[in-house]
Order: sequence, then C-alpha cells, then structure tokens
Amino acid sequence: MFWQVPSNQRVALGALGTVLAGFVLYFGAQNVKKPAPIVFSQAAPVGAGSSPMAAVPADDLIVHVAGEVKKPGVYHLKPGSRVADAI
Repeated sequence: MFWQVPSNQRVALGALGTVLAGFVLYFGAQNVKKPAPIVFSQAAPVGAGSSPMAAVPADDLIVHVAGEVKKPGVYHLKPGSRVADAI
C-alpha cells in the first residue's frame, strides 16, 4: 500500500506522477481541433420568385455583421468590396 512506502519513494512517485500528468496535459492540448474556417458564398434562390434574394443583384455581396461592432446589421456591399469593409 502507498502509505507503507518509505517517504523518499513517495516523493519520487509523486514527482513522477506530476511530470506524467504534465506531459498528458501538454500533448493533449496540442491535439485540440482548430475551428473550421468561415466560408462565404452567395445564397441560391429557393424557388422561382419565392426567394428574398431575387431582388438583390447577383454582383452584390450581402453580409450580416454581429458581435462587438459599433453598428451590427445586414450590409449590401458593392462589387469588388471585401467583407472587412462591412466591419
């Protein structure tokens, strides 16, 4: 039993256990999955004339901005604009 082991060996076993736990935590944190990248694409019309996107020109970029921004909302960007322009 552990309490019958001499004190110097208990210290050594405790140190070994701490080092092993550190390795497990370090290498476990290295294998955490990274979040998937955000992909922007244009919405396809659902049906003939039934989509609210039908009134938007195909060249416009529609972006919904949310989070810690001054003015959250939906923005229509001109052709050649970047998503960062909406922020």
